Amino acid sequence: MTPKQLKFLSLFEAMSKADNLAEANVKKHLTSFINHDYALALDVWDYLASTREQTLASDKEAAQTIGAAALDLFYKKAAQKTVKAISDLPAVRRAVYQYSPSAGTGTAFNILVDLLSSNKTDAADDILKCLVKNERIKYGPTLKTALERLFIEILKKNPSKKLEMPRKLSQLLLAYVAKIKTDERAMLEQRIRETL
Repeated sequence: MTPKQLKFLSLFEAMSKADNLAEANVKKHLTSFINHDYALALDVWDYLASTREQTLASDKEAAQTIGAAALDLFYKKAAQKTVKAISDLPAVRRAVYQYSPSAGTGTAFNILVDLLSSNKTDAADDILKCLVKNERIKYGPTLKTALERLFIEILKKNPSKKLEMPRKLSQLLLAYVAKIKTDERAMLEQRIRETL
């Protein structure tokens, strides 16, 4: 066994002995993993999100820790790798967007807007599927704010042109706007249709 593998196992053992999802504890252990090896740290995050999914569904604080707090740690170290991990690891994506009470704010929100403005509809669709199921956020206002930011980003890219979105992106957004159960739905549908 290499020294790197031994170090990883000792870090994993220390985390396993703690067996506590308190935010300070999880942050301490994940930071150790991130500093040791980012790819292995992603595996640990995926492991935590997968094995503790029932806890994340029922415990708001645990969901905040494994979702938003862990996302912030990873994103500060390597933003692009973190976005790729959210796209590639369903358990991590669910922890961040389906269970976390902070899914509609901060880093998680910015990642969604960036994916939408970059026209990465497959990754955005996966995130929106989770966001719709998140009972700890207000879906309608969150999507409304995301669309407003998206419109601003599109206008920044083409300030001289009128607001236009690719058809695939418009169709994706219309599908998720249709799931809004509040007054915002009609107004948002109209604004998206104006971009076609």
